[in-house]
Amino acid sequence: DALLKEGEQARVAGRWSRCEKLARKVLEGSLLSGKAWYLLCGSLCNRRKFQHAEQECLRALSVRELSSEVRSAIADLMHTARLFARLQSQSEPAGNLLRDGWYTQRTAELLEAGALQPEQDGGCNLV
Repeated sequence: DALLKEGEQARVAGRWSRCEKLARKVLEGSLLSGKAWYLLCGSLCNRRKFQHAEQECLRALSVRELSSEVRSAIADLMHTARLFARLQSQSEPAGNLLRDGWYTQRTAELLEAGALQPEQDGGCNLV
């Protein structure tokens, strides 16, 4: 389809508004275009419209006729949109939240594995 081809070219060129517009035009004709759903959701993510992207991903996933490959790609975009929406709503910079989350998870894993021993003051020592 010419609109999908043009949408793909817009995606490659980073013209996200154009990509979104073309994807919506394709979806007006048929909700069964996995490529159009992917272009739409991806362009919304790239435009930092994460809540809209999540909503459109949910709409796409409600179309049961889409292939499992397309549904998996859309689900990945939805999880990305959710993560970035959550990070965007935080007052602290996203990098700090990601770093702190990683350290918290890693510390818990090391404590559980017995590689760290908790101290009285709340710190930890390597075993």
